[in-house]
Amino acid sequence: MRRNSDMELGMEMVGLEVPRRKRRRRSCSNGKKVRMEEEEETNDEAEMAALFPLLVAAISKQRDGRKEGLVLLIKKCLKRLRLWIASSDDHRSLPVAILSVIPPILSSRVPSIACLGADVIGLACLQSFEMNRQISSEGDILKTLLLGLSRENRRVRMRFCNVILDVCCSFSGQKRLLELSALETLMSCFLQVGGSLPETVMLHAIENGSRSYKIAATEDELPFLVLGAAFTLIKSCNIERLASIMTKQSRPFFNLLLKLWSKLRQQMLLHKICSCKGDDVCPSDICVSDVAESIFRLSTYSQHSASLPNQDTERIIFGRHGSTFKNFIMEHWEHSPFLFGEAFQPFVRDDVIGSALGCINSKDVIQHFFSSIFPHMVSCPPISSDEFDIVHFINKEREELGRPLTYEQDIRVLKTERNLNREDHLFQGEKSRSCEDSPHVFSIEDIRKCEEAFNSGHTIAIRGMEFRFKSIAAVVEGLANLFGQPSMGVNLYLTPPDSQGLARHYDDHCVFVCQLLGSKEWMIFPPNKCLLPRLYECSYGSDVKEVGSIRTGGMSIPLKEGDILYVPRGFLHEACTTTHSPSLHLTFAVEVEAPFQWEGFMHVALRHWFLNARELFPLDASIRALDMEAMRHLHIGVMLLGDTSPLFRKACLVNSSSSYLNANNWLYENQRAHFQQLLHEMSIHSMFTEACHRLTQAIHTKEDPFQRISWLQDLDKNEESSNECRIHNMYGRAVKDMYQSCFRDQEKVEAAFLLVKSRFCEQVSFDDVTSRYRLLLERYRKVRTQYANGMLSLHHLA
Repeated sequence: MRRNSDMELGMEMVGLEVPRRKRRRRSCSNGKKVRMEEEEETNDEAEMAALFPLLVAAISKQRDGRKEGLVLLIKKCLKRLRLWIASSDDHRSLPVAILSVIPPILSSRVPSIACLGADVIGLACLQSFEMNRQISSEGDILKTLLLGLSRENRRVRMRFCNVILDVCCSFSGQKRLLELSALETLMSCFLQVGGSLPETVMLHAIENGSRSYKIAATEDELPFLVLGAAFTLIKSCNIERLASIMTKQSRPFFNLLLKLWSKLRQQMLLHKICSCKGDDVCPSDICVSDVAESIFRLSTYSQHSASLPNQDTERIIFGRHGSTFKNFIMEHWEHSPFLFGEAFQPFVRDDVIGSALGCINSKDVIQHFFSSIFPHMVSCPPISSDEFDIVHFINKEREELGRPLTYEQDIRVLKTERNLNREDHLFQGEKSRSCEDSPHVFSIEDIRKCEEAFNSGHTIAIRGMEFRFKSIAAVVEGLANLFGQPSMGVNLYLTPPDSQGLARHYDDHCVFVCQLLGSKEWMIFPPNKCLLPRLYECSYGSDVKEVGSIRTGGMSIPLKEGDILYVPRGFLHEACTTTHSPSLHLTFAVEVEAPFQWEGFMHVALRHWFLNARELFPLDASIRALDMEAMRHLHIGVMLLGDTSPLFRKACLVNSSSSYLNANNWLYENQRAHFQQLLHEMSIHSMFTEACHRLTQAIHTKEDPFQRISWLQDLDKNEESSNECRIHNMYGRAVKDMYQSCFRDQEKVEAAFLLVKSRFCEQVSFDDVTSRYRLLLERYRKVRTQYANGMLSLHHLA
């Protein structure tokens, strides 16, 4: 009989019996065609079944040294398998027997066989989810691929790396690779093949006109494949996995990434783009944003800088005497401006600030700033105050990570016409001419414009200095701990002689102005409102008529080098330099977010007490429902007091790390006394009718009256109380339902309101609430620390 294929010849070569096939009659009838297709499918499966013994025999005999013709036979078999996979549907799986021979094929000493085997596996991973799942579950196949990354043959390594990328197309594949320490293997491999990449890397533009760029180099494709696979796995890691990866072994890989990022960052600023048309340039599919995102993710659990000890932190602002800190809190905090003359200690200026900015006392500080510091900064995209998941933030802002400085978000260049109290912004025209969704991103030419603008009287204002320098970050963390807040913000202001930067305004946060170079004359005016402004309330540029009309009644405070000036939130102020020298100062902003005002503490206290007051949960369901309604109305009552009472707007310091916040110490007693004042005010002024009126307003305006305290429900994630299930939706009930319930049973709800309020004010424990309140601070601080770690790595300055 005539041989039908090379497969039969191969089977005879290794001593396998060739199955006899019956001859089929050809017919054009539909029934005959269906029968023929079924026979062909059956024959196809039979031939696939024959592949397994054929490959086993060929591989075993090849190992014994009989190589003539066997390499060709194995290739023929693998090509036949590849065709079978390519014609498979989405639900077909690979024969289990075939999977068992893949590892020895991948381990073959013949590069062409190993590469062809890799092609088969890669095609299967891309062909269907089922095949990808099968291969991902085969640990021996994945282990063989990972071991193959260390083989001498470069072509084999490239094919194996491509297959790893194909396996990563599914979540199960990524998970299994991480379990097999694939990321660590890829890191080691990149150190071997990509060590010279930072010296040869260049940018090439993406065709769609995006602000992002892809990278290229005068290297072959292997370093890019390894790096791309590593990035894919890094992006699939959760925070806990990233924390375990960043060990001493992975540090060399991370340092190499930082070198690569430094080169890319410089080229982005200079806008140096290659055409990738030459034969010596190898483009890749890796975007610059991929490099930035991976560095950011790997940095989230890195400890870039240790917080300063409490005593050093207090000495930064308040000098060596603790009594100064006590005097400040009792007499000036959120109440009146205060000047700390020459409070800067030498170690603060030289070790902390000096290590960040350098040349503090040098005449060339301005040139040093524009040539060495300014060009290396990148944008710091804002993170939401209620963001509790750093991975969610990264996924949302991944395209913005590593972007050059962005006007208004990171930097402002402005001067004020003093007579008009009006600011002139250098790049305002560029922004107005651009698309509304396309912010002005800085280039090296823009930095030159800034230097020229500075020489013509403009102030350079840069936000987020705590995300750009490790030493400043350490000071910020210490001060945030001291004031019991999740974080603080630091801005830099560089002002030329005889000039004013910001127009007269007030801030929604307290600031400590640290004068580093030169001097400034500050004018501070008392606020017209008794209520402290809340964070994120519109303050800058608001009440223009009110701000512009104030010309008298202010106090003049000259600030010289080494001085620190405290300005409370809500106080109007402006500052200008003298004719002698430029000025450089930092402002440390104590940003009191809503949960960390005393109003927030009272909401936590009310919730915590309600969870643990078992007598408020009687067996009678109707009475229990009334208590729940009373609690909701009482929370509305606390918010109403926050709108009218100065006591509820003040910052809560019960999370302070100060050594004075101990039982029976002055700060502890101060905070405890303030809490008692709030309870007294709440018992007198929190009225049921006012809460009902607020509900009525919410109905008419279609508002959610509990939106302001939506952060309170985040505590539910860590709540272990047995009563949690009973009040889980305490704040999520429809406003209309509350309104109807209130006016249907108004007398009963009001009676329950008065009873609950009375019991709360009598029974709540300050110490119990304080311990609970610290958990909220930890939740807020965690994600902000992770964000700061990521941004500090992307700057990699000091």
